[in-house]
Amino acid sequence: MSKSGSNPPKKTEVVPGDLKSKTWFVPLAEIRNPRGALLQFADTPVNNTDQYIKQGMPFSIKLETFCINGRYDSGNDNNDLLVRSWVKYADKPRSERYHFFRKDVTPGEVVSDLQVGELVYVCVEHETDDNIIQLRFVITEIDRGLDTAPNSNILVEIASVVSRFGSIFSPLLPFVAETAPNLVGVLSHLFNRPEQNTDVFQVSLEFSTDAFNTDMLMRCGCYILFKEEVDGRMYRLRERKLIPSTNQPNVPSNDYIVISVIPRALVGGGDIRNEQLNQELAAVISELDVNSVSKKQEKDRQSQFAYLREIVKKTLQFDDVIFYLQNYKQDPRKLSDSQRKRLERIKADPELRKYLSGI
Repeated sequence: MSKSGSNPPKKTEVVPGDLKSKTWFVPLAEIRNPRGALLQFADTPVNNTDQYIKQGMPFSIKLETFCINGRYDSGNDNNDLLVRSWVKYADKPRSERYHFFRKDVTPGEVVSDLQVGELVYVCVEHETDDNIIQLRFVITEIDRGLDTAPNSNILVEIASVVSRFGSIFSPLLPFVAETAPNLVGVLSHLFNRPEQNTDVFQVSLEFSTDAFNTDMLMRCGCYILFKEEVDGRMYRLRERKLIPSTNQPNVPSNDYIVISVIPRALVGGGDIRNEQLNQELAAVISELDVNSVSKKQEKDRQSQFAYLREIVKKTLQFDDVIFYLQNYKQDPRKLSDSQRKRLERIKADPELRKYLSGI
């Protein structure tokens, strides 16, 4: 039996008495519990009902909700918040996305309307079962700067960029400066004056996808990430929000975010192929010198963008051709559902047919 198809071994039990952690977990099978699901340690032993990402499977990571309880705005009772994530998958470049950008968030409000985008990372096909996935989330309180452009204009521009790319990828912003000037201008203003901003929440997480190395094995379900170590037994997760686990009084209000790992490829905008293309393109552009890109004339920026996009597109097509050559004679029963769907998509792609003629 292949390694990815084997049942993962049991790991060492959590030491009794060590009841606090920043990272807690709710398995996929328990998320819809109407009473709310009890939180468990994220590195508890894997059991037979847990789902985890095997080789050949797609997966997506989403930001579901977040909650900031403190008041950080020096001139306001509410907070002006910006939420970002960074992901590094295997040996690919690190990618950055914006998820939330809003004024006057009430302290203690559980935010679930992520108007900029909930997707953190999408993998169409998990290629190996021994990769590391590194995540980082930062929530920033913006002391001043959100009033430099009308809020309605920013929202329209956010919708435009999300419609084009599926998400707002930080590396792509220099290439949308002409079509989203208010959004790009405000973000540039904010990060050119970092002394006025306060990172009120930072958390990092590292997953393993190796079923034989079960320390933080990436399982399907929700991860609850706290700012400080807490006793997660005080809470339940219901509708992606924390509630007290019992009727006990004085349950502390802690800052947290909830992310989910889902065993399918979600789409932020357009189709899954564009989602993958834009994600890979943002990762490639993140390796460029941002200052040199920003100094280019708009015509030159767009020419460079089109050139890089075409290279990434051809690279993905080349990967598809290699995948097809390696698998088109395989017994379908040996392929995962996502691999079978990928083969069908490749065969139906008119741009790839010229590479596959005669096969």
